[in-house]
Amino acid sequence: MRLARQLGFDGVMIGNHLSYGATAWFPPFETLMRLAADAEGMSLGTCMLVLPLYEPLHVAEQVALLDAACGGRAILGVAPGCSRTSSPSWASTMPAASAATTRPLP
Repeated sequence: MRLARQLGFDGVMIGNHLSYGATAWFPPFETLMRLAADAEGMSLGTCMLVLPLYEPLHVAEQVALLDAACGGRAILGVAPGCSRTSSPSWASTMPAASAATTRPLP
């Protein structure tokens, strides 16, 4: 974070995918919360949170906590899922996942 600020960046965004093969993705909100302590004046957010992988109320709670931790500079970017080519094992559930992305909160 300090280096990013020194280089003139005003924020950090983290992507989110299913981990498969040799690729591992850190959990986005936990990682951003860790960075929040050193992110004074910088925005923190997700550039593509695969929303169907999470409960909507949990996401709302996590982003609210992140927003408080970084002084109101949290950004939430979401997506309905990954492409069929990037995760073939999940592709068959994509229509249901897309529907879950737009369902209303209780």
